[in-house]
Amino acid sequence: MKTVMMLAVAVMMVALAVGNSYACDGCGGKGNAMHVHGTIAKVDGAKVTLKANDKDGKPSDKEIVFETSEKTAVTVNGKEAKVADLKGGMACCIYPTSGSATKIAAKAACPAK
Repeated sequence: MKTVMMLAVAVMMVALAVGNSYACDGCGGKGNAMHVHGTIAKVDGAKVTLKANDKDGKPSDKEIVFETSEKTAVTVNGKEAKVADLKGGMACCIYPTSGSATKIAAKAACPAK
């Protein structure tokens, strides 16, 4: 029984570590020195244009263009995805704050009612 409990705890810890690997670090949408939050304005091949949030976490008019490569880790709603799966209007978090993106975590826009 003790072995089963230890195994269950180990599995949960791995799941938490993997699950958070592409998620934001809880900055409240403000971004930090490691990443930037915003809304995808457009995707043009390997380039993703982000309308970045301001320092208070509110949408701004500042656009940042990120290059991507085959090494860029992309998730949409927590599931592995490709750059081609990203669409304008998706909220996202991109690492690092400029240049070539290493991680992009996006959330699909809610459908219109």
